[in-house]
Amino acid sequence: MTTQMMKRKKRTKVTTIKPMTATLSSDLLASSFYRSVPTNSVIETTTFTIRPTHRLSIMRQLLLLLLSTLAFSQDALKIERTVSGHTLKSTSDPAITLEVPASFEYVGGQVFDIFHVAAAEQHLFVEPGPNRSIKRFYWFQFEHYYPENHHKYDYSGIKQQPVQVGPLNFMADARVADHYFTSDPRPGSDSEAALKLLQQKGYSTEGKYIRIRMFHLPDDSHRKELMIIYGEQLDPGTNETQVQTSATDRAVKGIKASK
Repeated sequence: MTTQMMKRKKRTKVTTIKPMTATLSSDLLASSFYRSVPTNSVIETTTFTIRPTHRLSIMRQLLLLLLSTLAFSQDALKIERTVSGHTLKSTSDPAITLEVPASFEYVGGQVFDIFHVAAAEQHLFVEPGPNRSIKRFYWFQFEHYYPENHHKYDYSGIKQQPVQVGPLNFMADARVADHYFTSDPRPGSDSEAALKLLQQKGYSTEGKYIRIRMFHLPDDSHRKELMIIYGEQLDPGTNETQVQTSATDRAVKGIKASK
């Protein structure tokens, strides 16, 4: 073979694509509600193999699906409830007017996406203490799952007691927590959203709290909820067992609710 023929001869590089194994977190696949998963639990995963001929098209579809879901979550969310003074008014899911004591001040409201499966509208009221500490607080949160999934709110695994707030029936549970506002820093959680809002407004979020959490499901679909969290900072030496009962009473009696 001559030198010219060797120069004209093209070399073709052949690349072999091996099958790829991909793993999806159960955050995308699980049907249980995220609050029922302990923060220190091990999340199961699902593993599957994508063949070379289908790898690019499937990965493009997954990427487009995730991007479109995120875009929908961010663009479609807006504050629907109104606040005037110490009164929060909701016209749907449920239609209710909620008024907190005059000693509380309105921190603010916000809407956000929760783990790409639900939308939340959150409103915070605080009774401030010395040095912008939080003596007591009310946390109102309206939630609903996105139509793209089939999740339902299910708190059957939590020990609760029925309580009545105006015309609405709630199920409530109580817990004492050290560093309550910073104990659940999971990115994308409602706790993270509340913490950021309080810090932006200059409140100190340190301290030990008794918190009363109340859930109301507006309809039989169990895909919407109103959550109310009441909390108060505990002094050293407080009897935690006794305060759970008395705090629940104060949480309910502190709200004036009407349709």
